[in-house]
Amino acid sequence: MRDFSVLAMLQQLSYFAHVAESSLRELALAVLQGLVGRVRFMVSRMEDLALRPVTARLAHFLLDQIENPSLKHPSITRALIANHLATTPESISRSLGVLEKAGAIRFDRHRIIITQPDLLRQQAQL
Repeated sequence: MRDFSVLAMLQQLSYFAHVAESSLRELALAVLQGLVGRVRFMVSRMEDLALRPVTARLAHFLLDQIENPSLKHPSITRALIANHLATTPESISRSLGVLEKAGAIRFDRHRIIITQPDLLRQQAQL
């Protein structure tokens, strides 16, 4: 009877080892997928900063805010947007003026209203 219980324990340990190994593989895969996603985001961000003018980056940012309003807040400032886009508040003001003159956006008090998303996409060079 003792041999049977030892055999049963060995079988259980073998099963748990298999489950643990499988779980570690899944964890490692999840970690790698997360890292790949971050690297892709950073490469995209670096391309934006290096290759796109401020107006295009701002237009892209405004389009992103439609889907994911990370900076939607009543007290958002041009300085905060500039910091997010790695530029100056003056550059943001000039770019907002360009987008407004093109008819892609308009201002309503302290809010930016996107009037023509297609035109904004064109300005964003997408």
